Amino acid sequence: MTTFHTEPSLHPNMRTVQPGTQRRVSALTCAVGIAAMIWALGIASLAIAQHRNYGSWGFDFGIYDQVWWLIGRDGVSSSSFISMRGMPVWGHHVNAVFLLLAPFARLGMSAEFLIVVQAVVLAAGALPVAWLGRTRSGSAGLGGACAAAYLLHPALGWLGWVSFHPEALAVTPLLFAVWFARTRRYGRLALCIGLALSCREDAGLIVAMLGVALMIGAAVARFRSGPHRGVRSDAVAGLVTFASGLGWFFVCSRWLIPTALGRDVYYIDRFYARFGTTMSEVAVHLATHPGTMASLTAEPQSRTYLLDLFLPLGGLPLLGISSLSALPQMVAAIAADSPYVRDIRFQYTALMLPGLMLATVEVLAGAWRRRRAVGRVLLGWVLLCSVSAAFVRGPLPGSLAAWNWKLAEPARATLDRAVAMVPSDARVAAADNIAPHLSHRRALYDFPNPFGWMIYGSSQADAAKPTDVDWVLLQPDQLSDRHRVVLNEVRASGAFDTVLDEDGVLLLRRR
Repeated sequence: MTTFHTEPSLHPNMRTVQPGTQRRVSALTCAVGIAAMIWALGIASLAIAQHRNYGSWGFDFGIYDQVWWLIGRDGVSSSSFISMRGMPVWGHHVNAVFLLLAPFARLGMSAEFLIVVQAVVLAAGALPVAWLGRTRSGSAGLGGACAAAYLLHPALGWLGWVSFHPEALAVTPLLFAVWFARTRRYGRLALCIGLALSCREDAGLIVAMLGVALMIGAAVARFRSGPHRGVRSDAVAGLVTFASGLGWFFVCSRWLIPTALGRDVYYIDRFYARFGTTMSEVAVHLATHPGTMASLTAEPQSRTYLLDLFLPLGGLPLLGISSLSALPQMVAAIAADSPYVRDIRFQYTALMLPGLMLATVEVLAGAWRRRRAVGRVLLGWVLLCSVSAAFVRGPLPGSLAAWNWKLAEPARATLDRAVAMVPSDARVAAADNIAPHLSHRRALYDFPNPFGWMIYGSSQADAAKPTDVDWVLLQPDQLSDRHRVVLNEVRASGAFDTVLDEDGVLLLRRR
């Protein structure tokens, strides 16, 4: 009987699927593909509905939407300036992946396009997870279960909730990279590594540690089966991966960003100032003061964060080599000053997910091969943890946290009308939840900027000028007391006329 293939055939030296199981391989891919499409459709629909109901944020969705629009207009020009953040495009982060998305910005696609792209890319990561699970264990069922654990992980759903972040696009290329390394197709491995690195500069650290994991895997294979050509090529691929990741990180953080910004990378001062004034000082301090990291890890928020990362996978990533690739981002999250970095609802988990999933697959597949009964128990444990975590901690429909999606806005019609009244080339200051609807322009500020400083540039010395704004669009009742004081000063200055004041929506225009 004729069968069809969806996964490439394995290298002769790799574990092969038993004869007569080709149908099961195709069934696995179809099942996982359908599940991934359902996940992508559901998350994208919720995120778009939230965005349309003014539930997305200028930080960071509006920032990246403006970056995408600017790169679509200017390409790699160093003159492009993110008015939402007060930094040059390449001084904020090195998100070269926007060069691939730039043609769609030139075609006039809206911010919702980015939401859909992210959801589809993240969902596609279930495929390499399933294939790796199957090839490493010989069980299509285990591969499908690994894919389910990936799609159910709360961190993945929350990435959709925060609308869009370019580092989230690195998750699937990293997973595919390991699949291609496993099947020894090094050209495709290099392509996936390149895509992952293009998403953000700190993806380089994840890639470097992934290269370390590949080299360790090659060393273990050599110990078990002796030296042969396949093991040597695996070791070389791991070494090249390590060098590429580390090289990219240093080129971006020590040259590209400082050159564009005129100083060291801004997030050192914002997140790690207590450990040093430069990236090198921070790294040396953390490396030479293990007690500091231990005490930070023991803090309640850090413990909750780590449980949110590991418990959905039954704690198995702690036993897998590939979890090394999650280590740099995990250390950065625990050491950071901002509490948002240690919250599973935000984007800081994105670059940890590949390592955690790969380590889970390693442990499950290893147990399955050695003793099937133990493998089944572990697999059941992981599925129980995944389903429970998705229900208790994730944002998927039907979960206890699903209420976090903003799917209604009483003043939506008025807000839409106000947004439509603002000229496309106008200079605007808008509330954080309104800014992503106005970000395809060169001058957009997150109120109270530029009338009062708030997270703009690297410090308050970079504050923009109030005269740079011609329109102001807010919902005054939703402002903090401090920001409401700034609004009152703006209105009292007599520089602006009220164009619209209805349903709690205020639109001002400079006289």
